Amino acid sequence: IKVEGLGATESTDFEKLNINIYEVCPLAIEDFVGQFDASTAWLGATSHNVSEGTAPNTLQIEGFWEDSDTAPNFVISYDADNTITFAEQPTGYYYNANGVMGFVFARMSNVPANISKIDPCTNRMSIWVNYYIQGTNSGFGDNLEVFTKQ
Repeated sequence: IKVEGLGATESTDFEKLNINIYEVCPLAIEDFVGQFDASTAWLGATSHNVSEGTAPNTLQIEGFWEDSDTAPNFVISYDADNTITFAEQPTGYYYNANGVMGFVFARMSNVPANISKIDPCTNRMSIWVNYYIQGTNSGFGDNLEVFTKQ
């Protein structure tokens, strides 16, 4: 093998050459949308259609907030690095247990290590969601919600 450029010298049979290869898959949103299997803390194992949202760079996970009569779709945004963000959203579920009552809302995790991403190589979305009960100091903490295209 002859290695040239950036100060490299020719290798002999007695030297090791490591080559790192990284898979790069651009996100083609028209190919990415479709039916996804979900493994989530919120609903367990379910299936959802993921469609393009009405605003640029948004997706809708249809029917994920199944308890909501007015806004059942989980709306997310993505950027050029495939990082997912989303605005606080009502789930439609009313919690009433152990003296705690209120509607459950979903917001982004504020833990720096919990980054929500789209992986176009595996057709997978990993979304960190913090579920909390509005008007209380109670909630369910951060949960990783995973969606994999069928």
